Amino acid sequence: MKIKEELKLDEIFTKSDLKTGMIIEVRNGTKFMVLLEKGLCIGFTTGLQLKFYNENLIHAIAEELDIIAIYNVSTSYHFKDLFITDNLELIWKRDEPNYYKKVPEDFQKAVETIRDYCQFEDCKECDCSQCQYPLSMIRCGDKVCK
Repeated sequence: MKIKEELKLDEIFTKSDLKTGMIIEVRNGTKFMVLLEKGLCIGFTTGLQLKFYNENLIHAIAEELDIIAIYNVSTSYHFKDLFITDNLELIWKRDEPNYYKKVPEDFQKAVETIRDYCQFEDCKECDCSQCQYPLSMIRCGDKVCK
């Protein structure tokens, strides 16, 4: 992942600053592409409606859907590659140093691993060559991996 040189964590980024083609990351680690004209953000298996976000990028109903990071695509030739962190340039990140203080450290590390490596929700094999930790591997107790 590239980081924009002038990135400032305390810089204010609002819903009005979103542009079509940007990639957003929500608190649960899922990434979506913004389609501003449609008022939507699309992901691999689901989407979000922007009407549920306030100007501060906070979701009206579900905290896990708050927008915590915004990226520009730096390199990508396929839709599935748009959500890989290495192909993105971070342009804004919510400054929340105390958010994870209430959870155990090992859980914090697991969340970071999932955010970095688990964007292939369409993986059906436990030995996916696309990423180090595909969702199917993490979900091996789920029906996805059986």
